[in-house]
This record gives sequence, C-alpha cells and structure tokens, in this order.
Amino acid sequence: MPATPYYLISRSLRLFCFINTLNIKKMKIFITTLAFFLLLNNAMAQKDSTKKKSMPAIEGSFEVNYFKQYLWRGLSFGNDNVAQPSLMLKYKNFYLELEQNFNYIPKNVPKEFYRKQTSFDEQDISIGYSKEWRKFESEFAVNAYFYFYQIGSPNTAEIYNKTSYSTGKNSSIFSENSIDFIQYRGSVYSNNGFSWQREYEKRNLAIEATLFAGLGTTTFNEIYTGARAAGLNLVGTSIEIEKTFNKHYFVKLYGEENYFTRKELQSIYGKKTNGNYGLSFGFNFKIPKHIHKVQQ
Repeated sequence: MPATPYYLISRSLRLFCFINTLNIKKMKIFITTLAFFLLLNNAMAQKDSTKKKSMPAIEGSFEVNYFKQYLWRGLSFGNDNVAQPSLMLKYKNFYLELEQNFNYIPKNVPKEFYRKQTSFDEQDISIGYSKEWRKFESEFAVNAYFYFYQIGSPNTAEIYNKTSYSTGKNSSIFSENSIDFIQYRGSVYSNNGFSWQREYEKRNLAIEATLFAGLGTTTFNEIYTGARAAGLNLVGTSIEIEKTFNKHYFVKLYGEENYFTRKELQSIYGKKTNGNYGLSFGFNFKIPKHIHKVQQ
C-alpha cells in the first residue's frame, strides 16, 4: 500500500507505545527493526495513479537516538549510553512533544541514585506555542518531568520561553529561560548565546552551530549542581548536522562541549569540561486536513 501520512503516524504511535515494554536486549532488536522498517517502507511504496492535493493540518516527527550520556544543561545525570526517543505533533503554532529516557545498560545505573535498576526512568511532556514576528521568533511552553525509580527526583514542571532575533541570513542571537513552578520554586536557568544555521538544499543537508553561556539561580545550583550561589555555570558550544532522505527520513549527528567557569563546579565534578555526542534517525510526516483526488 502507498506510504500515506495516516500509515506513517499510526506506525509511529504504535512504536512509541511499544518501546515502554522493551528491556535492554529488546531495545537493540527494536532499533534494528526500526531501521529496517524505514528502509522497507520506502522501498515498498508504490506510485498512485491519482494526484493528491492536500492541506496539511498536523505535522509531526518520530525520532530514535543514542547519546553517550544523559547531559542536561551541561550537567551529567543518570547513566551513560542512553536513548531519548521522541514524538512531536504540531498543529498551526501549537505543539505537543513526548520524550522518554532509556538506559541501554540498566545494570550500570548508579545504585545510589536508583531504587531499582531499570531501562525506562523518565517521561517528559511538553505543550507549547511558537510565533514568528519580523526578525523575532518566540516560543512558550510548559514542560513536565516524570521520574521513575530515581531517588530524590520528584516529578516537577517548568515554564519555558525561548526568544531569538535574526542578526543575518544565517545567524541569530537567542535567550532561553526555564522557571520551575512545582517542586523547586525559585529555580531558574537561563541559556543565552549565538546560533549559526545553514541549509544546503541541493544536498538535503542542514548544519547548526551554537555558542552559549548557562546561568543558574541560587536555588537551581543548590539542587542540581551542589554549588552554593547564583552565577555563570558554564560556557559551551554545540553542532548538529542533519541529512534528509526522500523528504521524510533524516539522520542527525550531534556534539556538545561545555566548560565549567566556576572552580566550585570543577571541584564537584572533578573536571573542567563536560561533553556529549549522539546519533539519531527518524522521519517526518503530515496528516492532511482533507484530500482531493484528481485523476491524471
């Protein structure tokens, strides 16, 4: 059958739900199977004898990835070798994103932070709204974090805003701020920096590089870093390279390196830098609002 948007979204939802039941051995089989599914789905798609003219109402993407470690705001959490699969749905300017955290090697999770060795230990849900106006682009969201089997990690939520301003054809400056309003009121993290993006349409290739600086309030630093005062925690850089195939499928390479600017953090973590890298693949889809068929 043709690879319709309904077919793609139904398969992605089934995969996203099924992934919750996987153990580490099945996780490896799952990733291999998913890669095979993407290739087979594209190879078996046949050309329809009709033209379909549609007005997409919902856009989305499904992504599976691998990261060397769980790195959040320059800080290491959980375990090494993790996957953070995600499903995003977007309608006009609104979006819903579901993201999970899986440990590829659950037996290696630090016992002092876990009540049980587990693969699945976190579920994040984001509901947001984004808007562009002239050279400005702003995004507002509520991010909820749910943790499983983790010691000292109560569920919580943040209000999130990111505002960027275009400084050129391929560059922009940005400021993103997160405010906890459930468990850790007064915990605020601010990430500010410069971004460069370039798309090579003929090669279906996109590159984004950023330079940034991360600042935390006293409450944020006491909870997450162990530092005793507010201030500049780190400066860092990241790069993401995305290659698209057949307009729908994509592969991404990601790398990040952070430098702790505070000696207190260098002492706590026993190092001056903290980096991460990862690989992801997935596909984009659209669900048409209505379809008109016109015979050729």
